[in-house]
Amino acid sequence: MNASKAITAVWLAMTVSASALAAGSPFDGQWMAVKADGSLDLETIVNYKIAKKTVEMSAITGFSYKAKVDGPDVPVEGDPNASTVSVSMPAKNVLVETSKRAGKPWQQLRMEVGADGKTAKVTWKRAKDQGGYAMAKQ
Repeated sequence: MNASKAITAVWLAMTVSASALAAGSPFDGQWMAVKADGSLDLETIVNYKIAKKTVEMSAITGFSYKAKVDGPDVPVEGDPNASTVSVSMPAKNVLVETSKRAGKPWQQLRMEVGADGKTAKVTWKRAKDQGGYAMAKQ
């Protein structure tokens, strides 16, 4: 291999590595629920930032938390239904939030970002009901 090919290979490797690091988590950014008619629900804006195995979530409703992946329960701000939350990421594109009230699980929410990185499927379960909806990244 001549010197120019070696330099090109090193440059290419560094560029690809830098791009991968800059890409961040597929959750990073602003998300909104998609209504049945296909429009976005402006009252459901949620922002996620995941870095160094820490999830930061804030919602337009005032809910927010900062939790370590697979870490202990942490306080949830602004949520009248839950006092703490814990998070796990069973896959790079799957986030599971377990909300607790008075130390007992109240709701589990699972968000799976699609391969396009712009859509997500959210499912939730409570003791007596469950449901789901789609989200779109802005």
